[in-house]
Order: sequence, then structure tokens, then C-alpha cells
Amino acid sequence: MLRPFSFGTTLGLILVRWGAIDDGLMYWFGMDGFLTSILSLFITSLPFIGSITSIVGAMDVWGWSFWQAGGLSICTTAAMWIVVTKYER
Repeated sequence: MLRPFSFGTTLGLILVRWGAIDDGLMYWFGMDGFLTSILSLFITSLPFIGSITSIVGAMDVWGWSFWQAGGLSICTTAAMWIVVTKYER
């Protein structure tokens, strides 16, 4: 029953995290376009490095506070873990 909701929520959080990492890479390295999108997609899939990069990207580029960016990262990591452990069977 909750499978579509869980998938949609997790996908939404991952897309926001991906955007934070993508914008951060563009801001920090001055790169633009396809290369940062591919690199940020890879970084998003790494649990620890992706979390830290999305926190710093959201704080630097979007102007979020540490608590907002940390909440995004922690919620995304927890949601990915729940979906993988629950629906992988």
C-alpha cells in the first residue's frame, strides 16, 4: 500500500539532493552542463560522500542553514536505506 508513496518520496528527496550536489559542483569548480550532472549523479549514490557534499552544496549555493541541509541529507539517506532494505526482498 505504501510502496508508491515510499518510492515517490525517496525519488523526490534524491532529486533534491542531486540538485544540491550539482549546483555545488558548478559553484565550486566553475563547471557547467553535462559533466557536472553525470558526476553529481555518481556522487549522489555514495552514502557518506554524497551526504556531506549535498549538505555543503545546499549551504553554499542555496543559502540553507546547517539544520535544513542536514535534515535533507539525513532524511534522504534514511529513506534510501529503508527502501533498499524493505523492498529488496
